[in-house]
Amino acid sequence: MRTNRRNFLRALGTAAIAGAAGCLTEATTVPDDSPGGSDPQDLSFETHSYRANDLVVVDGIGPDSVGERYATVVTDETAAREFVSGALDDATRAFIDETDLASEDLLVVQTYLDSISTEFTLDSVQRAGTELRVSATVDEAEMGAQAITYETVLARVDSGSSAPEQVSLSVGGGSPETYAVESPEPVEHGSMHLHHTGALYQDGLTVSDGSGPQFRVRTLTSADAFTLDGQAEAAAFVEGTDFSTQAILALEKQVPSPCESLAAESVEQGRRLRLRAAVEEKDEMCTQQVQLSTLLVRVPAEATTGRKVAAVVTGTDGSERAVLAGQ
Repeated sequence: MRTNRRNFLRALGTAAIAGAAGCLTEATTVPDDSPGGSDPQDLSFETHSYRANDLVVVDGIGPDSVGERYATVVTDETAAREFVSGALDDATRAFIDETDLASEDLLVVQTYLDSISTEFTLDSVQRAGTELRVSATVDEAEMGAQAITYETVLARVDSGSSAPEQVSLSVGGGSPETYAVESPEPVEHGSMHLHHTGALYQDGLTVSDGSGPQFRVRTLTSADAFTLDGQAEAAAFVEGTDFSTQAILALEKQVPSPCESLAAESVEQGRRLRLRAAVEEKDEMCTQQVQLSTLLVRVPAEATTGRKVAAVVTGTDGSERAVLAGQ
């Protein structure tokens, strides 16, 4: 039986963003997937790549990741949870959906690019026990528009007897970088929701005419950061937070009426601290009045140490949208 310690995802929703086609690379040897095997074996792989300037893999690189790379492996039918569905086009979503995760693993490699003409290619994939060893090439264009973008390459490989525990990525023959394949851990949390128009904390969102940010997440580590005049329930929530051991995540979204609100679904810690929420709509008539729908989520302070927060919000149509703290 195949060992798999990871649980990832749920179904993908609708999408947006440019995609690219895939290709098939043949292996030169037959895989031998003994968990403790030391001799690397070449694997066949089929790839699909796409470029986007949004966060498309929850723990992956995104708009804050200048010069970075990232790699992981998804291994079961919950794989869609690693991807932000609203940042995928139809071709990319189809490639994920058509991967047979009962017999295949889905390797994910991401890289930062500073030119739209630069090509990033996977040259080989090898299995050495529970490690996937990936070799890639970056072909710099002599001429091309300088424009920052992020490329994600998906590669189907045959499953081994044990799920991969790490990916070793070497680019251009350089020293490999190793990425652990980790399962996100649940984080205990408490939350409350409120509607408002003014800022709840220093530099907090206020209702805008569309010129400013309308979707944001922040980590707050002091009661002094809040300005909660007239918000008795929120003030009580903040006062009940022990900031020596706890922190508050503030997820804010501009909404057209008080009928739309945010509900916390889960908090998990992996490479990032992941806050998942869903948009809820009341089944009643509401006066159109633009305001902010905000979730305050209390978490252990240690869960925020060394981790940037990523918030993923599921809309009423099932599609997902993500934002990183700092955006």
